[in-house]
Amino acid sequence: MTVYRKDNPVPKVIIFPTNLVSNLEVKDAKGLQEFLANYLRIEALPNDSGILLLSEEVYFAKEFPIVEGKDQTEEIRAFLGIIPIGISNLVSKEIVLNGKKFVYASNRSLGVNVVYGFAAGGLKTTEVLPAFVVGINDQTVFGVETIASITANLPKEKSYSMLPNIFANEKKRWWHLW
Repeated sequence: MTVYRKDNPVPKVIIFPTNLVSNLEVKDAKGLQEFLANYLRIEALPNDSGILLLSEEVYFAKEFPIVEGKDQTEEIRAFLGIIPIGISNLVSKEIVLNGKKFVYASNRSLGVNVVYGFAAGGLKTTEVLPAFVVGINDQTVFGVETIASITANLPKEKSYSMLPNIFANEKKRWWHLW
């Protein structure tokens, strides 16, 4: 995980210990939350809010053609069925962006525990988006200008964010964290 700040051109890389996260699977939820909260405290990041941009390494995505009147439920279900995450732990989101339909999916447990860990460290997660939504990919070079551009060009529609989907089945709701 890489943390970018709009006031600092040098990104901070967070490497999850394998006893906490391995192959997108959370091995120790409480440990992961404590690890992230401690990281935020050590780095003295201000109590603020942030956007969690998912890199291509932590989500699966597929573009589907937009066909008027065609139900794509089965095609989407087939795509989700081949993702190597148990169905009960899979979170997905369907969006239309620039005239194209995308479905992206990730591990719900990873999202929940990262958001909780950030909250425990004082950082409120306002959105969870795949990086492609803001026009970046894993080859994008980040700097102060890139962060400012992302912030300025965030989709106005909250409908692109996976955050509500991540917490859809949680007993403790994410908005109670702050």
